[in-house]
Parts: sequence; structure tokens; C-alpha cells
Amino acid sequence: MRRLILLAGLAVWMIAFAVAADEPSKKIEGAVMDADKKPLAGAEVTLYEYAYKALQSTLVKTVKTGEDGKFSLESTINPNDPIGQKYNIIQVAKPGLAWRTTHVSGREEATPLTMILFKPAVFVGQVVNKKGEPVTGAKVYPTAYKQGASEDETISVHVTPGMDAFMATTDGQGRFRFEQLPAEAKVGVTVDHPDYARFGNNPYQGGFEAGTEDQKIELAPAGSISGRILDENSKPVAGVRVSCYARNSGGGMVPVVSDADGRYTIDRLSPANYTLASQSMSEEGAPKGLMMQRSGVEVAEGQKLEGIDLKWMAGTVLRGRVVDSATSQPIQKANVHAYKMNRTNSDVGWSASAATNKEGAFELRVGEGQISVQAYAQKYLPDDNRGQRQLEIKQGQTPDEVVLYLKSNPPITVSGVVVDADGKPVAGAKVSTTGHQSKSEKTGKDGKFSMKIVRQQSGPSSVEPMTLMANSKGMAGSAEIPDNAGATLNVTIKMKKAGSVSGQVVEPGGKPLAGATVQLMTRINMGRGFSTRNFGEPAKTDKEGNFEIGGLSDGELYGIRVSAKGHGSMTDYEIKGDSGKTIDKGKIELPLANAFVELTVLDDNGQPVKDARVYAYGQKQPEANSERNTNAEGKLKLGPMCPGELSISLNKDGFSYANTRLELTSGTQPVEMEMVREAGSSERLKAGNPAPKLEGVTWCKEPADMNGRAAALVFFAPGNRPSQMALSRLADLNKEFGDKLAVAAVCDASVKEDALKELVASKGYAFPVGQVASDKKSGWASPAFRAYEVRAVPSIVLIGADGKIKQSEVPIGKIEQSVREMMKN
Repeated sequence: MRRLILLAGLAVWMIAFAVAADEPSKKIEGAVMDADKKPLAGAEVTLYEYAYKALQSTLVKTVKTGEDGKFSLESTINPNDPIGQKYNIIQVAKPGLAWRTTHVSGREEATPLTMILFKPAVFVGQVVNKKGEPVTGAKVYPTAYKQGASEDETISVHVTPGMDAFMATTDGQGRFRFEQLPAEAKVGVTVDHPDYARFGNNPYQGGFEAGTEDQKIELAPAGSISGRILDENSKPVAGVRVSCYARNSGGGMVPVVSDADGRYTIDRLSPANYTLASQSMSEEGAPKGLMMQRSGVEVAEGQKLEGIDLKWMAGTVLRGRVVDSATSQPIQKANVHAYKMNRTNSDVGWSASAATNKEGAFELRVGEGQISVQAYAQKYLPDDNRGQRQLEIKQGQTPDEVVLYLKSNPPITVSGVVVDADGKPVAGAKVSTTGHQSKSEKTGKDGKFSMKIVRQQSGPSSVEPMTLMANSKGMAGSAEIPDNAGATLNVTIKMKKAGSVSGQVVEPGGKPLAGATVQLMTRINMGRGFSTRNFGEPAKTDKEGNFEIGGLSDGELYGIRVSAKGHGSMTDYEIKGDSGKTIDKGKIELPLANAFVELTVLDDNGQPVKDARVYAYGQKQPEANSERNTNAEGKLKLGPMCPGELSISLNKDGFSYANTRLELTSGTQPVEMEMVREAGSSERLKAGNPAPKLEGVTWCKEPADMNGRAAALVFFAPGNRPSQMALSRLADLNKEFGDKLAVAAVCDASVKEDALKELVASKGYAFPVGQVASDKKSGWASPAFRAYEVRAVPSIVLIGADGKIKQSEVPIGKIEQSVREMMKN
């Protein structure tokens, strides 16, 4: 499916090095149709060029469709331009119908576009500040998305800065209005005003509802992030581009470039948790280096956050080639991506990407450690595991050339004819594909059709199952596409009287439920599991709760999903089409949604977690429980839900994934969940910060005054073998440095006090050993463990003579080295 790229979260790692631009630009051709697939004459088709670096679109040309609904434009993107630097946006509009957009990159095949315009809806709102006062002159850029039954029927709209004809500006009352957004779509907006923080949300993770006429959008005071770009020797680096984006945001911030002192500032930020990325590999005149990332940068309302420094690393140059595994011929314009494996939150983040040249060669910069290098290319699939390599990169080492192998996966041209039970051609039949790429065509007067399809990989050496489905006027048929299909395939689809599914949807107690939605889905078995895709338009139940939905092909597998407002849902994936027969599912009872959850999310220090992403789901729960975020108090009200089983999962950068399962009853139920900070995610234990106090520890031997002395603090568990190794090495260092180095060990509550005293006596530790009080987590929820954010044992922290953190999370293998370095200073 041709997917809309979100500008806010556009993956900056996709930018590759430039190669020779020697290919001509391509034609962008297609047709604009109405909902009945009839050509639309006079529709305006506008071509824009979108520049990633500037987050800006530039108008290129507008044409009108002819009587046949067709249009043709010249792409402005050279196929050899670096990935992600630029692409074309096609915007289609016609009065009385909804807008539609799609994007075309220079690396895509020049396949004809089918742009279907559906009915529109208005979207009206008001932009205000925190005092409730209207904001005049704000620019509002809309996005919209609606999932359809096929690629052609999936609608997306994306308006960016520079597409002024589709932008709205707020009036004296702060109001704006859009007339041509898709009906029943989710809507997101980006709002720009120089005096406030930029507002952005997206339609893929919530958003507003099309058709809303009173949406209020509040602009917050502007915050900012500033800092410096520093190399491995803490020297400033100029000319590095810094990007900033927040998860679930509808608009990214325009990147800035570090100055001669390595300084950067990104302003007009709304309250959010941000990810920063510094990149210099493609900047003219900038030093060549890795793209570095830093996540979990929290900006409060109006906060001017300073000192957010980003590392710059030169990295190691990795060279290689991508070739066809069957012919050994080079593959041009393959995308090669590298990243560090087994990365912990405390590791410096980086990623790298490059495009191959005519010789299939690539060059990219990578970091140290164990890395993964993968190749992707249109019309190709990984050849078993040879399309990916795992390498160990060491500092100062020149890696050997890497060769990655891909196997050919060209589009299949599927042609054929649709006939009825008597073998006569069926004109106007809709032929569609199942699988990852959904396409559809209508047969001509002779019953013939032709389409190009691309199959995805479902295993190391197999492609996904795919079926052709044909439907027309109460008839249906299907044909399997064999796994070993060549470049062309001719099929005959014989249609029979279509099967159908019927039933009655009722409330608890048997009362008929009118207006419930019934969606038919195709089912594709894939190994141990299966995938589904919406098939055709949904049906609605009548006054008696009855429904019948047709179009089932003989012998094919289907499912139905039944849902209704104020109720739960029901799915049934075990439906097999039977020609001419109606499968009666009987009474389908949907539970009432009258349960609510008042969720509170706290971290492991008992503090509220803001912007935790919450997803609630259950077998019979309502469908509309999309991902939402907690507020500043860590709270979120979920519902209405159905009594019964409910699972809640939590995600947030810098925290471990958390989930819980509970049994809901009607009414409101308070639920508290804890999210544990990942090691290194907090600023508390950052080098240079004051060491937290040790509270709630009972000492076998009271520690001496540590003022003026460097210290090594270790948290341990007696039964943990690495803990024993760490204690032994610290004991040796304690003897070596004497009074100059204070050592203290804090034990969890996994053993009784007497057993701990016996351990200390048997080992002869000269340094003080203490223990925290027992709790439901064996002391791991104690004030001492929480203050030092202990996630695993042993956990070793070095503290300077000034009482400030020198290093946290000291690896066992580097205890001696780290302590000696501290003692030198």
C-alpha cells in the first residue's frame, strides 16, 4: 500500500549518501475517479516538491483531469537523489468532494495512480491560548486518514507548510474551517503561530473526528531545548543538523544547525517528551559522522531547557556491495541500514543508511560493537539470511567489505477473465487481491482484467499466500495465485452465486440492537497464524437487529466483526464461503459497555508518569480503544468498556514496558500501574549531579564519615554470583587505597539479617555492609534502591570526594579501571 509519510516522525536515518544523478525524471500519471469508479473530469491535480530538511513544500504545477479523468505530470525528484531528502506530494481536489493526497519518491516505480474522491465532511474549530483568548492569524494544516477495504479506497490527506491553497488561517475569533476533509476520517492538525508553541497531533493514533464543528485547540507557551554538539573529546562541532520530534505529534520542528561553538537551540516547543537527532553525514562542508540520537527529553510548558548536549562521533567507514544472489549482478538503489544490536538505554544511539550506486556499492559510517547490516530493494527479497550480516566493529579497525545478497521478487502481471457459471464473460466485475498489497480492478466488456502485484515475504524462502476475489451482482468467485508464479500469470475466475452471512445482533436480555456495524473480512492462513483484511462495505442491522452481508466465494475463508456504540464487539474468524448459501450465525449478543477504569501510572519512585502511552484491549471490548496518553498527574480515564477481561499496556521512552490484566465489573474501577525507569534514563545519576542520600538502610557496621573521600557504592544480592565477584574486587581495592577510598555495600532483603551477618564475617569485609527493609519486592522498592535506580544487581556507583556522581552503572569487568581513573583525579 502506498503509505503517507508522517512529517513529524519521518525517520531521519533514511537519509543516504548522494550518488551520480544520471537518470531522467519520471512521469507521474494516473486517473481521478468518483466513489463509483467513474472518471472525474476537471479535478485539480497539484504537484508539490517536499524538502525534508526544511519541512517545506513548494508548488510545482497544477493540471486538470480530462474527460477520461486522467492526468500526467513530470516528477521533480531524480531517482538517484538521496533517500528522504525530497519527494513529490500529489494533492487532488474537486468542489463537493473530499481532498486526497499521496507521495511519490524518486525511487519508486512509475506505476499509474488511482485517486478516488469520496464524500466530504466539514471540520471547524477554534484556536485559543491558555487563558481562553482567541489566537488570530494562526496557520492550520490538516491531515486525515481513513482505512478502506483496498488500497484505492484507503484515504489520506496531508497538508504541509507551502501548500497554502489547502491551509486555513484563524480569523479574529480564532476560528478556522475546512470543507473538504474525508467523511468519517480521523483528523489531525498542525497549528503554527510565532508567539506560541507549535501544536500537532496525528490521525493515526487518535486525532479528531471529521464532521466536528466545535473543536477547540489550545496553544501553550513556547518551550525550547538548547545545548551543544560535542565530539568524543568534548570539543564543539559546528555544522551539525539537529532534528527534534515528539511521539504522537503531527508536525516536526524545522531542524537547526550548530554554530561555531557547537551550540544549537530549538524553540516553539509544546510540552512533550522529545527525541533529538544530530546528523552531519549529508551536510555540505560539515564533518562526516554518525547520526546520533537522544530520547526522553521532557519539556514542560514554557520551559527553556538548557544543557542538552548531544554527542558527535566520527564512526568507522563500512564499505560493501549488494548483489543478486542468482546472477551475482550488482543491485543499484538498494537501501542499506545499520544499527547497534543489544543496545541498552545507556548506550549512545546511532543509526546509518546508504543507497547503492551502479556497481551495487555502498559506504556508510557505523559505531563500535556488535552491529546488524541489512539491505532492502524494490523487486527483491532477502535471500534467506544472506540479506543481513552481523559484525563486530572495533575502534581503529578497518572492517572487511560486506556483501549482501537479495533474491529477485519482480511484480507479477496477473491477467485473466471472469466468467459466469455458463462460461460467459462478466463485464464490470470487481477483481481484488488479498494479502499485504490490496489492489482492485474492474473487468472490461469482454470480462478481462490485468494488474501488477508484488508479494511480500512470509518466511526465509516463501512468499505470502494471495488470492484473487471476483464479485459482481450477487455472484462471487476466486482463484489462488501459486507460490511459484512467474512474471506473468493467466487465470480464469469462474463465478457462482455468492454466499452470505446473516444473523441477529441483540443486547443482553435479547433486545434487538439496531444500527450495529457488521464488517466482512477475508482471512489468509500464513503458517501457524492468519491475517485479515476488511472486504467490501460494512452492513448495518435493521430495526430488528437483523443483517445479511454477501459476496462470499465458494470455499474461501472469512471472518466478521460486529460492533455497536455503547457496546462491546464480537469477532468470528471461522466462516467458510458456500456457493449460494446463507450461513446463519443466529443471535449475536453484544455486551453493554458500562465499565470505566480510572488509571493512575506511577514510576518506581511513586511519581506520576506523564504521557505514558496507554492501550486497552480485550476479546469483546469496544473497538474504539485506541492508544492514548496519561496527563500530568499520570492519570487517564478509560471507557466505556465491557465487564470482563481487559488488558492494559503502557509504553514510554526511558521506561520498561508494563502491562496488566484485570477483570472489570460495571461501574468505575481505580487501577494503579507502575512503570520502571530503564537504567540510565534518569538525569538523577548523571555524572556531576549530587549523590542521593542513602536512607532506610540498617548497617551491620556503621559507615564512617565519607566527607572528602571518594566512594564506591554497590547494591547486591547474596545469592547472586556477579554480586559476589563485585564485592570481592571492591574489597581488594578498599585494601589498596585504604582511607582514600570509602566502600559501602547495600544488600536487598532476600536473606535474613543473621544470614547477612554470617556472610560478612565469613568473607572478612572491612567495609560497612547494610540491608534494606523487606517489602513485596524483597527490598527493591526501598528508598535506597529507588534513589539509586537499581534495576539489576550488582549495581555499582562511583562518587567523587566532592560528593557528586562520577560514574553509574559501572560494569563488573571495568571496576578496577574505573576506580583507578577516579582516584587519579
